[in-house]
Parts: sequence; structure tokens; C-alpha cells
Amino acid sequence: MATTTFLFPVDGDMLNARDGVERDRDLHLTVRLRSDSPALAVNGRPARREADGTFAAEVSLAGYRNTLTAVDAEGREERAVVYWLRDAVGRYQFFVDDVIWMFRDIARSHAVGVSIFSNPYLAFFRSLYERFGTLTHMHVYYETDGFTLAQMPADRRHEWREAAEWLRLTFHARADKPDFPHRDATFEETLRDCRRVTDEICRFAGDGLLSPSTVPHWNEISVDGIRALRSQGCRILPGAWKSAQYSPAVQEHVQQRDFWKDHHEDIISLWSNICLNRTPFDAIVPHLEAQRGNPHTTGFLYMMIHEQYYHPDYQAYIPTYCAGIERAVRWAVEQGYRSAWLEDVVLE
Repeated sequence: MATTTFLFPVDGDMLNARDGVERDRDLHLTVRLRSDSPALAVNGRPARREADGTFAAEVSLAGYRNTLTAVDAEGREERAVVYWLRDAVGRYQFFVDDVIWMFRDIARSHAVGVSIFSNPYLAFFRSLYERFGTLTHMHVYYETDGFTLAQMPADRRHEWREAAEWLRLTFHARADKPDFPHRDATFEETLRDCRRVTDEICRFAGDGLLSPSTVPHWNEISVDGIRALRSQGCRILPGAWKSAQYSPAVQEHVQQRDFWKDHHEDIISLWSNICLNRTPFDAIVPHLEAQRGNPHTTGFLYMMIHEQYYHPDYQAYIPTYCAGIERAVRWAVEQGYRSAWLEDVVLE
């Protein structure tokens, strides 16, 4: 019995203009397959046999969701569902993990008439938006060292609503420890922790800062954990591909693409292009420049940092924290990238 395998694109691939040629709003690309059948057709078009024994066929994608159907000489079919993202090239988003100290400091300095933007950390990200148009997504803990989000004052909702133009706040974990809290988490545990954070964000800031995207602490998350977050409206889990349920082949593939969708769990995943607290200041631009060599991972730039490195009393304090973020953002803008929310790029 003949077997046929899609080599490119594969099931779940989210394609952009760099994967083919955009013409009249359609994406025209070459589909590549491996098969031991003597002949193949893809979406009704005969595939040609290449010198290396694989098959290739030219197809066009007109809509967001597209089914590729390969039919062998005996009429057997193999399918792959792929996506055409028309506005995924030349966009970037910045995100921050482990965010809780900002809220602690805002709560501690709370007084009548004091703006949330008097907090220098929040004010810095507002300034990025004002100068570069940068949209920032913060992934939030519920508690740290005796402080919880329940202590956040709720009388500045009008200012948080103002920040919704450039800021998103979503669940990250209950707290910084233990490490990998979602790796073996149950549905109920993940749901409880997610709701705890989300309910507080809605209380003090409003639901206008929520998003269908979030990053679990340390990225790894169980299947039950994914399903819990999906039940709360999450549709994008950027680092979930690192989890144990994904084979090494899938993990390797995701690292070679801007986006990929897991159809079993109905969740979109991606990888970050740079973690600034792990990249020396002078290496930021060379790191980003080097990544340009792979056009399939730099159509969309996903750049990040962790909150704690901003604080001088943190053991691994980075004095160039803000300067490093600005350097990365400035480089992206100078290369023609414009900031966009993930959901506006990958969801229909």
C-alpha cells in the first residue's frame, strides 16, 4: 500500500508571503511531498517527480483555512490543513514574563490622586508605545512574598482602560515557584490558577486588557493544562510546543516556522526570537541580524524579557534593562516592522 507524506507545508503550518508568491491576495506556493506511489495529484493538479524522488505541485491558497488533498495513483488520499496569514510579515510584539513586582509597587504607592503611570516600569512601556508604537503583553503572577493581586486598588480602572491601547495582561502562573508548575498540572489546578489571576485583572483593570494569548510559566504545560486554558478562551500558547506531548520532530519544526497550529488541541504555538535578559547588550543587534538568515522565523518578531531583571535589588539585575529593550525595538522598527497583537495576526 502506497504511503504519502506532506513535507511542506505540513498539517498545521501557518503560511505567509515568504512561503510563496502573493498575487491578487492569494498565496501561490510549491507543495512538496514524499510518496511511494508512481503518481500524485494535489488539489486536482498533477504533481511532478523531482530529481530527489519527491513530488512537487503548485497550488494557490485563497482563504484563511485551506485543505491540501493529495491523491495517489490508487485513489488514496492524504490531507493537510494549513493557513494563509496575509498580514504576518513585518510585524512584531514585545512581551514580559513573571510580572508581579510592578503591581506590588503600584499597590504600595497607592494614594488618592496618584497615577498608575507614576510607576517607572509601567511608564517605560507606555513610552515605548508613544515613541515606537510598541504593543506590550505582560504575563502575570498572582502572588509574591506576601503580596497578591487581591491587594491591587480598583480605583484606577480608567487609567488601565487607557493603557489597553498598548497593553495586555494575562495569566502566567500562581507564583514564581515551583518551576515548571504546569508541566504535570491537572485541568482543575490550571483552571483554578488561571481564574484567580484573570478575575483580579478584571476587577482592578477591566477585561479590555485580556487576550486570547498567554504564556505558561516555563512554557511547558500538560495536555489537561492546555485544555483548561482553552476552556477560558485561550487560543494561542506561544511556548507550548516545548511540552512533553510534542515529539522532537514537531518541536524542531515549530522552531523553523513563525507559527504552527496543533489541530488536536486547537491551539496555536510559536517561539520567541530573542530573550533579552539572556542576551548581552552588545549582542542584541547581532543576534537579531543573524536570525534574518531564516525568512520563515522572522516574518513576525516575538521579543521578550522577564520583569525581575529590571530591579536593582534582584540578584541578576541588568543595568541596561530598558536600554536593551529599546535597542531591540528600535532595530525592529528600523527594519520596517510594525507592532501588532498576536491575535490580530494569526486568528481569522
